[in-house]
Amino acid sequence: MRKSMIKQAEQLLKSGMATAEKLGAKAAKLGFAQTERIGCAFEAGRLKETDSAQAISVNVELLVDGRSASAIGNDLDKLDELVERAMMLAKIGSAAYFDAYPAPPVSLAHVKTHSPRTAALQRGEMIDVCDKIVDALKGYNPDLFIGAYAQRRETEEVFVTSSGLRHAEFRTHWNLGAYAQRTEGTDMLFAGYWRSGLDLDEQWAPQIIIDRTLEDLRRGEKLADPPTGKVIALLPPEVFSQLLGALELGVNGRNVAKGDSPLRGRCGEKILDEHLTIIDDPHADFCLGAKVIDSCGVPTRAVSIIER
Repeated sequence: MRKSMIKQAEQLLKSGMATAEKLGAKAAKLGFAQTERIGCAFEAGRLKETDSAQAISVNVELLVDGRSASAIGNDLDKLDELVERAMMLAKIGSAAYFDAYPAPPVSLAHVKTHSPRTAALQRGEMIDVCDKIVDALKGYNPDLFIGAYAQRRETEEVFVTSSGLRHAEFRTHWNLGAYAQRTEGTDMLFAGYWRSGLDLDEQWAPQIIIDRTLEDLRRGEKLADPPTGKVIALLPPEVFSQLLGALELGVNGRNVAKGDSPLRGRCGEKILDEHLTIIDDPHADFCLGAKVIDSCGVPTRAVSIIER
């Protein structure tokens, strides 16, 4: 982050909170976030673009007379105007499902979400890595339509609530990937692989992206007639997350509360193979979904979704 704005944001958020209370808001949450991003992209085997961007967002959420409303902007100095706008919208806002934000927690878990080595990743390094990937794929077949991309992002955010909570969070993130298209007559084959993470650890592995993409391309060298009848299907590990999609909808708290989940009222019942256990753990360092507190100010914890 070129220049942190957390301290400046905290002071203005406190001032905005005073404005919300003065205007009659029963409860409020005000937040600020700043993101910096740099990246590069290759297309048709050559560098197409490099980019850099900075973005700021300011968010106001108010509870007024049993209704909730929100307003979003990108000018921290106009926070009071956002508060006034949210107050007006609250007159026609949706019914609130709570009347106060939770009190500040006594303590929070410590989870690593910001990596100095990810924050230090330079555009030149990303270009070199993508160049290596493109050269390897060209070495296999120079006639391929080849693309590659890399990006790193750094974010800082802070929010305050009318209950007295103040929480700041710092996060890094990176993406690295490649793709190739082979066209022969009317036959088109698409192959590619990508990775992302918070820390620039062993997951940042251009050689794995090269190997996986080449593996798919080589598997597609021979055309075969599709089998008929009942056959065995071999699913790679990446498919597992797609198979969990329906289960994820079933255990979603909102769907359960609305009565839309087929798993409602089935706690303690055997619904899947006993070898499957799923634990939602938001406290794993550098996990993509790592969080110590949710957007309403409730501390997170590990939860067993499926046990045996």
